[in-house]
Amino acid sequence: MTTTQDDRYTVLPFYLLTDVSGSMEPHLPVLNESLRGFRDTLAKDPVLADKVQFGVLDFSDDANVVVPLGDFTAADLDHNQLTSRGGTDYAAAFTKLRNTIEADLAAGQQQFRYYRPAVFFLTDGYPNGGDWRAAFRELTAYDPATATGFRSYPLFVPFDIGDADRAVLTELIHPVDRSKLFMANAGTSPASAIEAMTKAMLTSILASGRSARAGKPQHVLPTKTDVGPGIDVYPGGDYVT
Repeated sequence: MTTTQDDRYTVLPFYLLTDVSGSMEPHLPVLNESLRGFRDTLAKDPVLADKVQFGVLDFSDDANVVVPLGDFTAADLDHNQLTSRGGTDYAAAFTKLRNTIEADLAAGQQQFRYYRPAVFFLTDGYPNGGDWRAAFRELTAYDPATATGFRSYPLFVPFDIGDADRAVLTELIHPVDRSKLFMANAGTSPASAIEAMTKAMLTSILASGRSARAGKPQHVLPTKTDVGPGIDVYPGGDYVT
């Protein structure tokens, strides 16, 4: 039996899936500015930037791709800013994300060897509308024994910047043995939480990119040190206190 070397370029895909419902309106300027800083920092290391791709989706009553997955250093963030609208439909967000991941990886698979996607989920509210649990199962469920479900399911990392429900967000830690939940505590403003969390996302992506550059790609999640004071970190699993 002979094997063929895979000469495709290894890439780690990352997505930000962010709430832009009405309650997020005061905080979106900070998030937009944080994304510009994120892009500019990534651009300072072009070799590392080649190892990661980043895309941005927003959601309210519906969900949209704001910045397609790709070289984020080339993203036009002046003409693709996050703006608020509508409610907080988690089901729409998860369904759109699944379809987007599936389409993105299929479109790039001839050129890139994709590592499992990682998703940072940013919200400040409780889900309304749709069966979000069923949509999340469609996004994350996969049985390797029968090859059923979504083989490209992402590592899903929830972030709360305000009044999201901890019990709900705990259900979104996936896989439970690898991911974590990050929540702003009562004394932390949403603006401070966004700044801390986006910096932690950048730290995570840069560290993950370095692992790919070293030939051993892996997801390097943010730590409590990365997010700093004002943000509580909860591990996955059945224990929530």
